[in-house]
Amino acid sequence: MAGVSKSLVSLVFSSPDKVSEPRRLRVIEAADQLGYTPNFLARSLAAEGGTFVGILVEDLHNPFIGQLVDYCRAFLEAQGEYAFVTSAMLMDSSGKQVIDRLAVNALIDLRPKAIISVGSIPEVENLKRVGKTIPIVCASDIPIGIERASTVRTDDLEGMRLTVNHLVSLGHERIYNIGGPGGSITAARQEAYERAMLANGLERFITTSLVHEPSEIGGYEAAKKLLRVNPAPTAITAYNDLIAVGAQQALIEHEKETGLRIAITGYDNTYLSRLKQISLTSVEPQNELIAKESVRILLEDLKKLPSSGREILLKPHLVVRDSTFAL
Repeated sequence: MAGVSKSLVSLVFSSPDKVSEPRRLRVIEAADQLGYTPNFLARSLAAEGGTFVGILVEDLHNPFIGQLVDYCRAFLEAQGEYAFVTSAMLMDSSGKQVIDRLAVNALIDLRPKAIISVGSIPEVENLKRVGKTIPIVCASDIPIGIERASTVRTDDLEGMRLTVNHLVSLGHERIYNIGGPGGSITAARQEAYERAMLANGLERFITTSLVHEPSEIGGYEAAKKLLRVNPAPTAITAYNDLIAVGAQQALIEHEKETGLRIAITGYDNTYLSRLKQISLTSVEPQNELIAKESVRILLEDLKKLPSSGREILLKPHLVVRDSTFAL
């Protein structure tokens, strides 16, 4: 339709500055009439190196993860890089979140130039089959089983130390914990909670209830279990804000029944914690900085052979709100 060769059409879409303006416009006009647009995924498969950065996401329902992905995409876009996002998890017929192996394998098969894994993804070691020249950065995760992957995350030991110390300063001793859904970050935060309790001489009160699913429902049910412990808690720390919001509902019901108010803290300082009716004390993990550092490392590794297993820990801080109070 444009009256030019296939190679010139290809050049128009790959290196338009190398084509004269009249012929470029003829090709663009023909493409518009035919409804043709370049397929960047096909380009990635055909190219010697990938054309996009793949972002593999743990949980699209968690506002912390959603914010982190948005930051990563924004920083990549600012550097002229295109990001392709897919969830690594799906809900099975029983309502349980499981790894979506087809989605993970499809992303790998599309040959991204680099991969950012966001959040604690089960079986993340499957990324080992990605070519060794392709950088992998885990944002807010500890990449067990992929020694060459770098990680950028908040310092969980410091985050839980700040949380427990804050509650102790308010007179709390029976500080119980709601743990996460499994994985390396769950283990890290559990250890951090126990170490913070030990440091305050409160080892006799170390008590954890694990969620059966990483959601408000999971937090609600885990809190119900902790409320049946004898002696009952005066404060509860939660693995993240989403779980803390569910736990908070159980505590509200408990207060109506008994008149006893129990303090609650979250982790991630998402928009949920800032809502007036929730007003949740929460650990700020430095999401924007996690994304910025993840992209920086990724772009550095794209210019040379990927570095082996760098770890960057960012210092969190505690944002105090109405959900914590003095005894």
